[in-house]
Amino acid sequence: KPVFLVLGAALMTASPVTSLVAFSKKGVEQTKQSTPTAIKVLLHDEIRSILIEVKGGYKAVCPVTGAHIASGFSTKRATMKPGVNGLFWGELLPGSYSMRIIPDSSDTAIFVDGLQYKGVLDIYDTGGAIRVINEVDVDSYLKSCLATSFFEIDDKEVLNALAITARTDAYYQIE
Repeated sequence: KPVFLVLGAALMTASPVTSLVAFSKKGVEQTKQSTPTAIKVLLHDEIRSILIEVKGGYKAVCPVTGAHIASGFSTKRATMKPGVNGLFWGELLPGSYSMRIIPDSSDTAIFVDGLQYKGVLDIYDTGGAIRVINEVDVDSYLKSCLATSFFEIDDKEVLNALAITARTDAYYQIE
């Protein structure tokens, strides 16, 4: 299972990676796969609605069962909000109270309130509000954070040292 990190406004303000905190060190497990470890980043919590846009092919499944909810081959842009009978994303998704949006290819772009994210997006109805989580591999996550946090540094060796430190910290949080 991927590690959960609290990001909240840190992404919006481009805070350094060292400001991330694991929900629970004992409740965190590292993904046991040959692919890079995944990190789940909390983007938004307890909000009424949010604009979700997918440019390109995608499929939407239940994150618990893997059951198919929806799919598309071109752009879908609509407000996501909870409903009595399920999530609403441009249309009612009856009986679906959680959804994982998976891009079909690396060319597919996912936007949350206008900001682009790599990886997959999990959306949960938390009883009348929405929780949005981005699951991304560690390397992509660190590239994004370091690029926005240390854009004024030109020295390649300094950037390499920061990347090593940030990656070490991320894996420490996972363990």
